[in-house]
Amino acid sequence: MEENMAFIRYITKNNGYEYAFLLDGVRNGSIVNQKYLGNLGKVIDKEVGIFHSRERGTFRYTMIDGFCDLPDAYSKGLGEAKAERLILDFGDSFFLSQYFERQSYKDAFYHVLPEQTDTHCSR
Repeated sequence: MEENMAFIRYITKNNGYEYAFLLDGVRNGSIVNQKYLGNLGKVIDKEVGIFHSRERGTFRYTMIDGFCDLPDAYSKGLGEAKAERLILDFGDSFFLSQYFERQSYKDAFYHVLPEQTDTHCSR
C-alpha cells in the first residue's frame, strides 16, 4: 500500500540563507522515496510561510492552503524593499582626481578643454 506525504524541506546554504523545497514522500512498505515537487525559494519567515523566488517574487505558501496572498504586514512594505540600491565606488577615480589637483599644470589643462573639464576631471 502506498502513502503520500508532501512536506517542506529547509536547507541552510553556505551563504547563510535558508531555502525551502517542496517534496513528496512516497512510502511503499518499508521503503520511502522522495519526489521533488518544486523550489519555494529563500525563506523570509518560516513560521508564517513567506518565501521569495525569482519566478514568483515574494509569496506565501502553506501545506494546507497552498499558494495564497501575503499578509498585510508583508505586502505594505514590499514596494519599498524592491527598490534597487546603487553601489558606487569612486576609489580609483578619486585618487587620480586628487593627484591631478596637486599638479602644477592642472590650470593649463582646464584652459585647453574648457567645455570638457567635467568629463575628464572634477573641479
